[in-house]
Amino acid sequence: MSYRIAVGSSDGVYIDEHFATALQFLIYEVKGDNYEFIEKRNNEELCECSRYHENRFAPLVEKIKDCRAILVGKIGPGAAAVLQENGIDSYNISESIDVALDKLVKYYGKLK
Repeated sequence: MSYRIAVGSSDGVYIDEHFATALQFLIYEVKGDNYEFIEKRNNEELCECSRYHENRFAPLVEKIKDCRAILVGKIGPGAAAVLQENGIDSYNISESIDVALDKLVKYYGKLK
């Protein structure tokens, strides 16, 4: 079984983007214990809506709706709840992409 992970990174090395203001999401395909980068999704629709608007995260969720999880440097509780409602786990992580993906792949492997 394979699944995808979105990563908020400005440089392709470290997880450092805030979910609502990320300029891009890097998408990784996980197969078994291995993962590989498959594409970069530019984010041209930053979450600039009113902070009280119910669907302010909809464009961002749409961009990663095929992913099982997202790794970002920061995400607020409202955005995390919206992602969870859409079946996407979110993680606040500030480290290298490779280290974080290794940890997440092992964690999900234990859930089987």
